[in-house]
Formats: sequence, C-alpha cells, structure tokens
Amino acid sequence: MKVCLPIIIFLISSLNAISQAPLSANSFLASSRTQQEMLHQEKIVQFLQRTSYQMPWIEQVELRTRTHDFEISQEEYIFRVTPNSPRQRWAQNKYHNSTIRTGEMEQQFILEEALLDRYEIIAGLYFCERLIRVKNEFFLVYEDKINTLKKSALLSNFDITDLIKTEDDRNDLQMELLNLENTRSGLQTLVKLITESEDSLDLTQGNFIGLEEIKNILPELYGTPLEQHPLLVRQSARIETLEYEYNVEDAERRNVLDYVESRYEGQRKDFLRERLSIGIGFKLPLKGSSKLKLNELKLEQLEAENKQEALVYDLQMKKGEYLSKMQALLDEHALLLKQMETSQARFSMDQYPGLADATAYSLLKIRESLLGKELDIVKKEQEIFETYLELLHLSGIVAEQPLRNYLSAGFEPF
Repeated sequence: MKVCLPIIIFLISSLNAISQAPLSANSFLASSRTQQEMLHQEKIVQFLQRTSYQMPWIEQVELRTRTHDFEISQEEYIFRVTPNSPRQRWAQNKYHNSTIRTGEMEQQFILEEALLDRYEIIAGLYFCERLIRVKNEFFLVYEDKINTLKKSALLSNFDITDLIKTEDDRNDLQMELLNLENTRSGLQTLVKLITESEDSLDLTQGNFIGLEEIKNILPELYGTPLEQHPLLVRQSARIETLEYEYNVEDAERRNVLDYVESRYEGQRKDFLRERLSIGIGFKLPLKGSSKLKLNELKLEQLEAENKQEALVYDLQMKKGEYLSKMQALLDEHALLLKQMETSQARFSMDQYPGLADATAYSLLKIRESLLGKELDIVKKEQEIFETYLELLHLSGIVAEQPLRNYLSAGFEPF
C-alpha cells in the first residue's frame, strides 16, 4: 500500500497536468470550426442539401362529386389536376440551389469572423506580454533611481523634485502594469469561454510572425480580388437567391394553364350511355394583377445590388487607406530602430558598461532612455499588427482553405 500511494498521487497529478495543458495558437484558431454558430449554420446547410425542393409536375389533385335530385345513378364526378409548368420547375430548382449556396457562403463568413476574433485575442495577448516585460524593467529602473536619490538626500546638490517625480512615474507605471495584467487576465478568460475549457493560451509554443514576413505578404493582400471577399460572395449569393425567387413568382404568373379536368356523369348501368368529358381551364391575366409580390422582390434585389456596390467601394477605399497606413507605420518603425541604434544613450551604455558607483544615477537615466525607446518600438509594432489584421480582413483570405495561421512564422496550416 505504501508503494501504491505515491504512484496514485503521481497519476492524479499527471492527469491534472494533462487536463490543464496550455493551448497553442493553432489549436485556438482551429476551435473556430466547432463554435456554436458554425455548427448551427452547418445543420441548416445539411438540412437544405438533404431536403428535396424539386417542384412536382402536378401541384394539386382534386376529386369532386355532385348529385342531381339525390339520385345516385345521376351522380357526377370530376377529377381535376393543377399542373406546374417546366418553367416553374426550372426556376424552383435554381432557387433551391441558390439557397444552399447562400447558406454555405454564410457559413464561410461566420468562419472568417470567428477567426478574426481569435486573431485579435492572440495579438492582444502577445503584445500584453511584451509590454508587461518592458514595463517591469522600467519599474526596476525607477526603484533603483528612488533608492539612489534617497542615498543622495544629504548632498548639497540634491533636488527633492527629482525624487518626487520619479516616485510619481513609478506609481503611474504600477497602474499601467495593473491595467495590462487585468487585460491579459481578461483575454485568457475569453479564451476559456470560447473554447469551453480551462486551458490558457500559450504563445511560447510557436514562432510569431516577424515584420519582414508582413512586408512580404503585403503585395498578396493588396492584389487579392475583391470578388473573393466572403462579405461580397455572401452578398452575391443573396442577390442570386432574390433573382431566382423572382423567377419562381414570375413563372407562376406566366403559367396560364390553370387546370385539366375529366368529368363523368350519367347512368352507371350502361357504360355506352354514360357521359365522359374533358375540360381545360386557363388563367386570363389582367393588367397589374400579381404584380405586387414581383415588384417587392425586384425592389429588394435592387437594394441588395446597391448594397453590394457600396461594399465594393468601401472595401476598395479601406484597403487603400490601410495599405498607406501600414507603409507609414513601417517607415516610422524603421526610424525608431535607427534612432535607438544611433542614440547617445546606446553609445554611452556600450562605451561605459563598468562605470563607478558615483555615476550609477547617470547609468540609470541612460537605461531609462533606452527602455523608453524600446517601449515606443513595441507600441509601434502593436499598431503595425493591428493594421495587418485589418488588411487580412479586407483581403478576405483568412478563411481560405487550407486554413493557415497568419500570425505564425511561415503561416502554419492548422
């Protein structure tokens, strides 16, 4: 029993560790396929695919009877058939296929939105971690500056305002760190809610995309045809569905054959004396009749087409706007890197790594200056990544098969 107990404890600990294993970015992105909205839309599409909406040749069959003076021998029978025209059957078949396509495009759009939400969470966590790291280093510098200033309090050149300002800066930094940690915690909670698990997102399992790869993919993002964007594809499918729905209504209006009937009446004892007749009914179209529904559908179709044109214009304008913004951000980032490399603070830190204690405060100020520049670079990279995600959305390639992680080095498939 003494031997079994440690083994049991080890197994339980191992199971707990497995159940709370960190979640990779690829696994988190893959969870978009199984979110509730996607599964619900998939059920709708599968139902439409399994269900036959093919219009029959015969719409309605009637059997009527009528008596004369309640004499059974004089009873009359009418067998009436209401047919559908070939045009109606064609239009109905096209309409059903277009509803399936619309459902599939809606599913693709939902997938893209789900992936974009996850990309924003991943990028948010990535930069939370980087900002926390830099600001923690800042905090240590402020602590050292405060300690150094307190030791210099008895010197004749001591300025109390330097100590007060440094303490204020440290206190402000503490609040910023707290806000960042709360943001990180909130994003991890969101990950758990989305995946319906207790797993936290771990970004150390894969390589994050670099700025060079972002620069290399920009021409592809710019050159992607707008017609392939899920938003426009979904809208095109909607217009097509409205067009075929209009055709269904129009085919019904143009079907002038109302019914074909066979009438039987006469004595039942002698077949030769029984009377059998065939009749045909035609619809006589009147001016303006049955136009209301058609006009409503045509108006709805025109509105959908206008919306599509507005979407095309909006996507074109935004794509150009964000590409210009991206180029400006990349130029600013390059300038920040150059300024950091050529700064006097960098030169001083490289030239005087072993200064005496008398110059410790100067070294701390140099370190503070370098951290400030590093913080500016991280914030600029955060803007670049936010703009990159917008360009991914505008290009419409996020949900293209096979699915790829556009925030990973090499765009790993998942």
